[in-house]
Amino acid sequence: MKRSTFLAATAGIAAVFGLGMLLAPDMFFALYGIAPGDASSLFARSLGCSLMAVAVINWMARNAGDSAAMRAILAGNIVLHVIGIFLDASAVLAGTMNAQGWGSIILHIVFAAGFVYYFVNLSRSGKST
Repeated sequence: MKRSTFLAATAGIAAVFGLGMLLAPDMFFALYGIAPGDASSLFARSLGCSLMAVAVINWMARNAGDSAAMRAILAGNIVLHVIGIFLDASAVLAGTMNAQGWGSIILHIVFAAGFVYYFVNLSRSGKST
C-alpha cells in the first residue's frame, strides 16, 4: 500500500472515531462498556477533538514527500498508537473496558506497525531533510 493511501485511511478512521466521540460520547463509550457521565463525556469529547486533529494532519500530509515534517508526522502517529495499545489493553484487562476494546487494540497494533514501516522506509530513503 502506498504511504499516501495509508495516511488517507488512517485519517478517515480517526475522523470516524473522533466524530463519534464528539457528537455522541455517551453512546460511543457505551460500546466499550464505559458508564456514561459528565466526566466520561468530557473525556470522550476531548479525545474526539484530538483524533479530529490527527485526521486533519494525516489527510493534509498524505501527498507530502519525504521530509523532516513527514518524519515528525509518522513519529507522532507511532507514539499515539503504541501508547494506545498499552492504555486500551490495561483498560480491558482491568475490566474498565469490555471485550470490544480488543478491536481497538488490534487497530492500534495495525496502525503502529504501518507507521513504523513507513517511518523506517523514510529513514532509509536518505531524502529527509
